[in-house]
Amino acid sequence: TILRNNPLTKALCEIVESNEEFAARAKTVGPASLPGRRDLAQHFAVSCALAELVGLELARQAGLAKELRDMTGTSGFSFADLAVDYAGVELIERLKADKLLLSRVRQSFEVKRFVPDVKDLEEGLNSAAFADKFGGVTDPRFRAESAKLRERVKALGAYVK
Repeated sequence: TILRNNPLTKALCEIVESNEEFAARAKTVGPASLPGRRDLAQHFAVSCALAELVGLELARQAGLAKELRDMTGTSGFSFADLAVDYAGVELIERLKADKLLLSRVRQSFEVKRFVPDVKDLEEGLNSAAFADKFGGVTDPRFRAESAKLRERVKALGAYVK
């Protein structure tokens, strides 16, 4: 619903799935979630949409910007959210490079093949904790952590041949 209700992505959603199809699917399947968390499904879907609408790098930056904003609020910076953001962007990048991947996605989408396990990733970091542990976004510690997330995504079953 987050994409269907957004003025920027509403029309795209209705092309992919009519409102009637959406209502029928939602009734049958229920709310979307990834590893039991609705917020992760939202991160994945929004990142996919942004990657298509504004490009891969801007979509990655948008995910990071959201987490940076979150660390000043109640939820804190989440590497789990960021990993799932990266997974959404990676899917679009791979779909653009490999047209056959889309047919495989249509036939069977298994979350574990497209979204990394995030249970071990840090979440809830406030600004002080993030600065203490990772410095800032240009700090080598953060860059290394971010690179690990992207490698985790690239190593998913859907992409390893």
